[in-house]
Amino acid sequence: MRNYKILILSLFIIILFYTNNIEAAGGYAGGFLRLGVGTRALAMGGAGSALLQGSASNYWNPAMLSRFRGRYFGSDSRFMSLDRKQHFISYNGRLGEKGGLGISWLQYGVDNIDGRDYNGNPTEELKDREQAILFSFGLSPHPLLGLGINAKWLQHTLVEQTATGFSFDIAWYTRLTSLWSFGIVLQDIGGSSFKWEVGDLWDKQIMKEDKIPMVLRAAWGWHFADERLLLCGELRKRSDNGDLTKHLGLEMVLDYQLIARCGYDNGTLTFGFGMLRDTPLGILSLDYAYLEDAFDIRPSHNFGLSTHF
Repeated sequence: MRNYKILILSLFIIILFYTNNIEAAGGYAGGFLRLGVGTRALAMGGAGSALLQGSASNYWNPAMLSRFRGRYFGSDSRFMSLDRKQHFISYNGRLGEKGGLGISWLQYGVDNIDGRDYNGNPTEELKDREQAILFSFGLSPHPLLGLGINAKWLQHTLVEQTATGFSFDIAWYTRLTSLWSFGIVLQDIGGSSFKWEVGDLWDKQIMKEDKIPMVLRAAWGWHFADERLLLCGELRKRSDNGDLTKHLGLEMVLDYQLIARCGYDNGTLTFGFGMLRDTPLGILSLDYAYLEDAFDIRPSHNFGLSTHF
């Protein structure tokens, strides 16, 4: 039994420090927070911080919550190679005349990790899970200006060990004219981190803190032909990495029930579509996005379902 615990702890340390080495090069602590959510925005290259994103608006820019008309509820799931999956469920709605509220759950995980003992015999399947709960608020102190904040509770479970943390976003949004919108988001501010305490697999306590880098996102949107044609762009920069990433997107309404989308996601191409239908529960939206995968030649597929009521 002790050998089994030593093996599990060794695997935990190897994965954790391997992840840390990746983070040192690319800032991957809390990387699931930066993958992006919302099928519409992902199909448009991830340039989502200056366009209203329905049920995913609080993730991209909580300041947009104050611009809502009605309420949105939706979910989307992303299926990637290597048994990786991401799920997102969210509700956003107007609060009074000048505010908006949102609450969301985001989970990223890897299943079917084979556990082995020192002799190579199978033991049990292991899981790596990360999740966040977002509490969002937006306020419009001026007709042209929106401000917002996300408060996030974070959890990472890896090889039977759990780390927790908190994180915050602050955001700004404006629709200066009928043609132009702009958004700025500071994501994961305030020294956000995951804190690990490993003590039940060995005789001594092991403590480790994984810092989550801050991200600056600056975005614009161009609205044309009564919202039937949208162009958007976004620039991002992480606090631990000087590289500036570039994101561009295009959306065209082909008719009331069919929407085509495509984008450029910092070196890769994306595309997708959306279908709308009026129902007794509101306007139902079914969306799909095709994404190239950074870790595999096989693509990722994102499916979304939401309603506006």
